[in-house]
Amino acid sequence: MRKSTARVLHCLGWEVKSCSDGVEALELLRDGQTYDLVVSDIFMPILDGISLASIIAAEFPSQPVLLVSGNGKTLDNFEGPLPRQFGFLQKPFSTEELRLAVTRVLTPHQ
Repeated sequence: MRKSTARVLHCLGWEVKSCSDGVEALELLRDGQTYDLVVSDIFMPILDGISLASIIAAEFPSQPVLLVSGNGKTLDNFEGPLPRQFGFLQKPFSTEELRLAVTRVLTPHQ
């Protein structure tokens, strides 16, 4: 799913860096890499997406995050602040649903 999502985002015109787990993604952010958006599955090895989003909210509060889940998992158990620009997308999703979710997260709230 990670590879196909990366391909779709690339086809939509985004430069994409794909990580195998939340620790790798967090290391890139901590190394000073900047990204328009972090897209993360909730269920990942080592550091899950909810934990990753919590750390991002604390350390990089302006970093937009889009969490995805295919297991019916919602954010009911999310503890701590959500990233300021935050979205959630249920799998499976279409290319258009992904595009719309990305747009919603990246468009400042009026």
